[in-house]
Amino acid sequence: MELMEERGEVIEVRGNKARVKIKRSSACEGCKIDSLCKMLSQGYVVIDADNPIGARIGEKVIVVIYRENVLKASLILFGLPLVFLFTGAILGYYVNLGGMRNLSTFLGSLIFVSIAFIGIKFLFKAEPTYRPVITKVA
Repeated sequence: MELMEERGEVIEVRGNKARVKIKRSSACEGCKIDSLCKMLSQGYVVIDADNPIGARIGEKVIVVIYRENVLKASLILFGLPLVFLFTGAILGYYVNLGGMRNLSTFLGSLIFVSIAFIGIKFLFKAEPTYRPVITKVA
């Protein structure tokens, strides 16, 4: 498995987790959603990472994640809500609450997308392979 290493600065520490500010790098250039990140960020991204080494606020650190896990996480993060959106819309359409098919379709979509994001949150918390890890102080 190929590792992605990025340098960043710890901006917040909470227990064994740290929030790290990472400047956009050359690795971002090959990403399929690079243009979206450019629109939404100011030249850096802020990520939550496991902090097994006890890095402190202000320290420069190396953050590592497996490249394959980035792809899997992206598919889960973008694909699962889309599947749940359509599933909720179809179920809502056929449930037809009170004869208001449009409202029923909308509510079905909203409920199912919410379930998808809640599930993703719990999955990413429970599955440590998808989380970046601070490996050393730079």
